[in-house]
Amino acid sequence: MTKGDKERLVVLSHDKAVILKLVLKEKGIEAVICDEHQPQAFLLSEVLVEKDKLAEAVKTLDSFLSISRKVAVAEQESSVVLIPVDFSPYSEKACEVAFRYAAANDLCAVLLHTYISDSYRETLPPGIKIISEKIKRDKPEQKELKAIQLMSEFCDGLKSKMRAGLLPRVDFVSKVLQGIPEAVIVEYAREIKPTIIVMGTRGKHQKEEDLIGSVTAEVLDATEHPLLIIPDGLEPHDLVPVRNVMIYCLLEQTDIETVSLYLSKIASSDCAIKLAHIRGKREKLSEERLEAFRKFCEKNFPDNRYETVLFDDEDFLDDFNKCLIDNEIKLLVLPNRKRNIFTRLFNPSIAHRLFFHTDTAMVILPTFLA
Repeated sequence: MTKGDKERLVVLSHDKAVILKLVLKEKGIEAVICDEHQPQAFLLSEVLVEKDKLAEAVKTLDSFLSISRKVAVAEQESSVVLIPVDFSPYSEKACEVAFRYAAANDLCAVLLHTYISDSYRETLPPGIKIISEKIKRDKPEQKELKAIQLMSEFCDGLKSKMRAGLLPRVDFVSKVLQGIPEAVIVEYAREIKPTIIVMGTRGKHQKEEDLIGSVTAEVLDATEHPLLIIPDGLEPHDLVPVRNVMIYCLLEQTDIETVSLYLSKIASSDCAIKLAHIRGKREKLSEERLEAFRKFCEKNFPDNRYETVLFDDEDFLDDFNKCLIDNEIKLLVLPNRKRNIFTRLFNPSIAHRLFFHTDTAMVILPTFLA
């Protein structure tokens, strides 16, 4: 078809035009994008369709823009769930949990995928893995379009599950950005201020093989927003709603805000909550302070049940993990202070250490947000 056979439908930024073209194609409407081979996001691209398909295309466009506007408003009000995806089974599991959470809290969802160009890849240290194996071998000019196509297919799968009743119906949009994944995720979250970030991750033994290159671990250390980490093998109904929880306590004033923030964002009532602490060698009165905090929680957050558990600092990881398994803990809540890169390398946080040694879902709460 020539341009003369078509009518202008809309003019959008290039990335939105490509997504709209894929949406139209799903409806059986062929579209053409002018300047399609210049994939700079700042270009304005004209979307053309056949004249006899114009009316149907306008209806599809209205729906496309309506959802985009709704999510844009939600972003400004910090009422979105941000879901970084790499199209893996772990991403699918994270989406299932995130959509259940969004539906229960009347939120919208934003799916974010990042792809790495050759210029970025040359600067990566050894061990960092490319987030999507499917697009890393493509030529530079194909990477953006391939990433957008993969995102469209992933979203189609989610929509199919919604229609089949396997996922709750949630308004969502997708975003594809270029850059180093962990840096893009943290910066984009800073921009849209999500209620929570939800990320999938592999099992414990596979994570141990990725000690250098785990994107989730890097986001854990750097994010300024609550982060929910969904391990492989977890069943979504174990988390929404959640019943057995462990909250790690620093035995500081911030513990009050940590529990309050967790209960306001995640928990339902009638939870069995274990308040845990790792006792340092020179630490005094740990048991008494933890017990005092338990009584405080019973008085001020009475809808749940509280117990305490103390671990010794030496070799606590095995004891900690055994306690999680023995008590059927489905969610581990950890406050986390933002640290510089040198501190993270030589003195990793409790959250970072536990991330690589447990298959339990985790909520990471930056302490200055708690």
